[in-house]
Amino acid sequence: MMDAKLAALGLGWITSTIGIVFWVLVIGLLFVIVRFIRRKDYLLASVTCVPLAALFVLPVMSYMEQREYLAKYEPAKAIFDKLCKEQSAPIIKRTVEDVEGILLLKVRPAAAYGGETEKNVPDWPEAAIPEFGRLTSKQSQGFPERFLNVWRFFDLPVGNPPTPFKAWTEYGNVGSIRDAGWRKGFAYVDVLQSDGVSRSRYTGTIDESKTDHPFPGLRVTSAPATPSAPRYGVTFEDNLDPALRKHWIAGIRVMVLDTQINEIISEQYFWTWESGFGATGQVQPWSTNIKTCFPATNKSQAMALIYTTLNPKQGGSS
Repeated sequence: MMDAKLAALGLGWITSTIGIVFWVLVIGLLFVIVRFIRRKDYLLASVTCVPLAALFVLPVMSYMEQREYLAKYEPAKAIFDKLCKEQSAPIIKRTVEDVEGILLLKVRPAAAYGGETEKNVPDWPEAAIPEFGRLTSKQSQGFPERFLNVWRFFDLPVGNPPTPFKAWTEYGNVGSIRDAGWRKGFAYVDVLQSDGVSRSRYTGTIDESKTDHPFPGLRVTSAPATPSAPRYGVTFEDNLDPALRKHWIAGIRVMVLDTQINEIISEQYFWTWESGFGATGQVQPWSTNIKTCFPATNKSQAMALIYTTLNPKQGGSS
């Protein structure tokens, strides 16, 4: 019990190997100080007290820092755990088969790659699923392209040729282009423009004679969309609640809609907690210390929700 309490306060090292070395040093210094005092060499005794004091000051400082951290950690963890338990399950009212194309009702502007300072604050809008919704992405393909039937899902393991990604085989969305690593997607993706009326249509082709890696012969183009808009759409809402963001907890609500009858047919909340509370130094906020409600990434889970709800038409252009 005592070891557990010490560990919770960041003092678990006291009973570890390092702790044994610590106590050996303390006892050794005390022995030296007593010898100096007996020899009435008070100057050397005083000098030896300096490293002895340092040995105790450093643990006290560590203890105080850990106490301060726990004062933030424990209430934030309680809130995050409750959100995961009560507000993270997918809600799927119905699924749709043979969907040729989808409409992205909302996208984020293309990423500015000049710096990462926007991530250093608790209210970074993209924190729940970084780059989700971006027209272009620093890490992988842009948001519209990700849904096309010619593009590998970004989480596929690197290989030559690419290897199958189990999650997509389970959802039945793996295509047969070149090998099982290419998943089945939609024939086209429309993106609603800022005027709320016009659309851009993204399509892709693959020249199987090409062997460039990792996306052999892939070509994606976009043009103004003139046909009628796809019936089914995808959108999202960032949760910027200050009461959550002060604990470095970010959320996003991903929704699949039937635009013809204005109905949400599936939705899911995704939560991310930066448990380092934006710690500075070598650790970048919203990167190393993040926790989510699922073993897989929030991005993978969000894509799974969409593809579970809208099953792409098989046998189309691929």
